[in-house]
Amino acid sequence: GAALAIAATDARAVNRQIAALCAARGVPASVADCAEESTFYFPAVCEGGGLTAGLVSANGDHKKVRRTAVQIRKLLTGGAE
Repeated sequence: GAALAIAATDARAVNRQIAALCAARGVPASVADCAEESTFYFPAVCEGGGLTAGLVSANGDHKKVRRTAVQIRKLLTGGAE
């Protein structure tokens, strides 16, 4: 069996089918083209200065995570991108 699945094809119907199969089998799935079908998300990763941080949203606000990750990356790298 699978520990987790990533549905990231270029076909919406295939990704939907993967999500449904995973749900039926209790396998966590990340669906690239449909956040609502995902049961987990990859964190935004920020690295610099010997530190690594991963950010996720408790309420699904992925835009806030993205904005915050940019700010943290700047802090960790001294402003360099």
